Amino acid sequence: MKIGGAGVCRTDLHILEGQWKDKSGVTLPYTIGHENAGWVAEVGQSVTTSRSVTRSSCTRW
Repeated sequence: MKIGGAGVCRTDLHILEGQWKDKSGVTLPYTIGHENAGWVAEVGQSVTTSRSVTRSSCTRW
């Protein structure tokens, strides 16, 4: 996946502001931006459902 852009959501901001410290379990420093979009830059030989240059989105959730 080659990332073309990443969004920051309110959850990220809550984490950075310390409002969800007990809920998230995240320790700072923390890289925000999990709503990514881009394209498949390369696929392995066993992949059958996608191909290079396919536009896509991904998330860590």
